[in-house]
Amino acid sequence: MYGIQELIARIQDTDILFDLAGSHAARRELREGLAAIHNQRTVIAQESVARMIWALAVEGGGLPEVHQEMGHH
Repeated sequence: MYGIQELIARIQDTDILFDLAGSHAARRELREGLAAIHNQRTVIAQESVARMIWALAVEGGGLPEVHQEMGHH
């Protein structure tokens, strides 16, 4: 397991970093660390976003087809 500083050093080419810790202090340290190395590429996605993606992709929930029921295309 990496500490936050080791993680920051390894994510230079990362587009999305999922924050599953839910710690405001850890998220702040990540943002400050990314800013210190001028990383404007990596976005920190909150735990709720990670859970939504997990539900859609892994659990096969998918998005509901609400427009088909209403006759819209």
